[in-house]
Amino acid sequence: MMSNDKALQDADLIDFLQENKPNARRSVLAPYKEQILYMKNQDFTEQAILDFLKQKKNITVSQPTLNAFIKKHNHKKTQQSQPAKKAVVVEKVVKKNDTPTQQQDHSTTFLIKQRTAKDYA
Repeated sequence: MMSNDKALQDADLIDFLQENKPNARRSVLAPYKEQILYMKNQDFTEQAILDFLKQKKNITVSQPTLNAFIKKHNHKKTQQSQPAKKAVVVEKVVKKNDTPTQQQDHSTTFLIKQRTAKDYA
């Protein structure tokens, strides 16, 4: 096996690296990221965004592909839409008994969090 130092001294390898770039995978949606996220944050439907991409940019992708792209890149909207935790009083219904000593207050406070689509992902 050739060490890194020896590999970098190989003229053929150096020539090849200068003439070629690694084949990095990049989404066809990446050049349109700002437009896609802007439309999504303006409450356009994903179908409307798909129509825009097809009609104006000549790009066709599936709706799940667009959805995954938005989910991956739309950090700002996700952080802004996180609901605050709310305190709620839950009262337990107790049968009334004849004697006042057997009746008890069963109010309990719980912290709950509204569920978002992210919670189910």
